[in-house]
Amino acid sequence: MNKLNLPDLKNKIDQKTILPAALSVVFSSISWYFSYHFASLRLGSTVPTQILLFLFTLMMVFVTFDRLTNKSSLRVLLPLIGITLAIVVVLLLSKELVMAELCLLTLVTLLTTFMNFKDVNAVGLAMFSTSIGVILPVAFFYLSNRFVSGYFLQVCIGLALVLSVAFFDIFITNVKPYHWVLAGLSVITAVFLLFTFHAWAVLVTFVMFIINWFIAQMDLKIGIKLLVSTIIILAFIILISL
Repeated sequence: MNKLNLPDLKNKIDQKTILPAALSVVFSSISWYFSYHFASLRLGSTVPTQILLFLFTLMMVFVTFDRLTNKSSLRVLLPLIGITLAIVVVLLLSKELVMAELCLLTLVTLLTTFMNFKDVNAVGLAMFSTSIGVILPVAFFYLSNRFVSGYFLQVCIGLALVLSVAFFDIFITNVKPYHWVLAGLSVITAVFLLFTFHAWAVLVTFVMFIINWFIAQMDLKIGIKLLVSTIIILAFIILISL
């Protein structure tokens, strides 16, 4: 009896997008959490706009990470990009002009992943770190409070610097010629953090930076490096939240 050739139910594209999808949820939550934990984010009437902003962050980060890992076809990504732009339009129609402008600014990160930077996407690194660490947390904060405190902005800048260290080898894949740049950035970040957080938390963070410096120079799959970078960021957030 001939065997019936059944289609493979495992969709390879779906399997490859598991990591970008999971990490997009993590980093979208980070931007919201910073506003909630450090700024006493109020809910109330701003919930619908906060949900839109969260979904925008989710889509933007997912497409960015997907482009950095498995590079799905434009046929898959275009609908997601369309959703991000549609959210911006909704924010504009809702007269949330500041929110819409901040969202458009973060899309520069996504745009850089479609450009040829020859393994040195410094612009993408700077915009990703600034978007997740400063722009989006500030957007959540401003949405509820209509102002931005100096301390909160300082905390956000610290997060952005830590992100730039943790994701250095993700956006700059040919890291060996720039390993001293990563070392210098790590030291500058640690010094800045000393003016904002507890010394013991900064010390532990700097130890993670040293470990990250060695890992960045290893020939590892980008998926593994993404996980390492995420662990560093989550550990840092836990440390400064204690």
